[in-house]
Amino acid sequence: MKGKVLINNEPAPNVQIFESNATGTPLFRNNTIINAVTDENGNFNINIPGSAVFYVTFRYLGIKQETFATNNTPAVINLKSTGELENVEVTAKRTYYWLIPVALFLLIALKKNKL
Repeated sequence: MKGKVLINNEPAPNVQIFESNATGTPLFRNNTIINAVTDENGNFNINIPGSAVFYVTFRYLGIKQETFATNNTPAVINLKSTGELENVEVTAKRTYYWLIPVALFLLIALKKNKL
């Protein structure tokens, strides 16, 4: 299947496309997901074996994931933006793994001095 993806009528680069079931869950064929990514002009080519009807899902950050029933005919898909993200929260956790070897070294050194 070949085609072009647009977002708000503009070419959409880097949109993820994959074979899925009707609910948009990726399908596995021989432990592999058949997928593709649009180029800088929104063009894509995804090779799904067979000519029967199958489902293809389009996923992009800030866009509602959409799934379409299709066959291998070329398509132009126009996705609608859900708007900009209101906010993103990033949380970091500091771990002091470097203290573990230091603590072990100190414990061993203290034990050796006591013997």
